[in-house]
Formats: sequence, C-alpha cells, structure tokens
Amino acid sequence: MTHILRSSNYLSTFSIRIVRMAAQTNTDLHGHDFKELVIITNGRGVHFCRDESNPIQAGDCFLVEGAHGYRDCTSLSLVNVLFKPARLPLPWQEAHKLPGYHAFFGLEPAFRKKHNFSSRLRLAPNALAIVNNIIGSIEKELFERKAGFEFLAYSHFMGLVGFLSREFDRGKSLSSPEILGLSRVISYLEQNYTEPIRVNELV
Repeated sequence: MTHILRSSNYLSTFSIRIVRMAAQTNTDLHGHDFKELVIITNGRGVHFCRDESNPIQAGDCFLVEGAHGYRDCTSLSLVNVLFKPARLPLPWQEAHKLPGYHAFFGLEPAFRKKHNFSSRLRLAPNALAIVNNIIGSIEKELFERKAGFEFLAYSHFMGLVGFLSREFDRGKSLSSPEILGLSRVISYLEQNYTEPIRVNELV
C-alpha cells in the first residue's frame, strides 16, 4: 500500500511549504494530497511513478500530483515546493493568462508519459539561480514571520509561478510545441468564452 503524505501534517500552519533535500536518497513510492513542485538543483537520479521512470538532472523542474519516488540518486539535491491551490488566496485566473501556465502546471504532467518526460522544463544555470533566489525569499518570509509575511510569501510564490510559466513558454523541447499550442488554445477559450468561438481562430 502506498504511503500518503497529508497536507494536515505538512501545510497545517501555512498553505505553502519549502522542503530542501540537500542529499536526496532513494525513496519508495509515496503519494500526497497536495501538489509538489520539484526543482532539481544538483546531481542526477531517476524519478519514478507507478508505471513510468525518467532520468532527472540539475535544472529539471516538474510538478508532481500522484504517487512517486526516487532511485539511483547521485549527488542529487532538490527543492520541493508544497502547496494546495484551493487554499491559496491568489488570483489564479490571472495566472491563466501567462504564456506557458497551462502548459507547465496542467498539460505537461498529463503528457509526461506520452512524451517520455521530454516535455519537462530544464532551466539553464542562470534561470535556476533566479528560481533559487525566489524560493529563498519565500523561505525567509516563512522563517522570520515578520508582520505581513503572508502577503510577501504569496507574492514571491506568484513570482515563482510566473517565472516558470514564462520559462516553459520559451522551451525548445521536441514536445513543447504540442503542449504550448494546447495551452494557448485553453487560455484563448478562458478569455473569450462569452464570444463566438471559431475553429480557425483556435487553429
């Protein structure tokens, strides 16, 4: 039976949590009732789910929603950003307008097996450094808990979502044109649902 990690244990005091794994070891298959954004900061290994496994390395970023684990870890370091969208008081509809948002946070996980993980986001070193800085800002607010830390932590998290969405939109993987095309169709439908929709416009 797969072990389930509960948000009541990990997100009980705030709806975002940063977990750094300086030396990620092999872990068995486990699930959770929250979303987990994974950023690989160093090394390499294999990320696996129930019916697929994929090599990972520094710079890889991906969203985990179901059961997963790690094996063959070699100097593997990563950051997990845990969150539950329904509990975040954020303007998610505005995020939907971002190029790459639907692609990275919705379509890539769904297409991951079909594309053999070739659709993942792999950040260049300079982009990975920016992501690390944003995550560091979230950690600082959550650790110090000064007046207004909630507002600032959420704002930094929105910056992280926006940055990753735009980076995915710039991606050059073999699978990204298909995913990005569908993402733009979804965004168009969301922003024009009150108007007549023509197939040639979607194309």
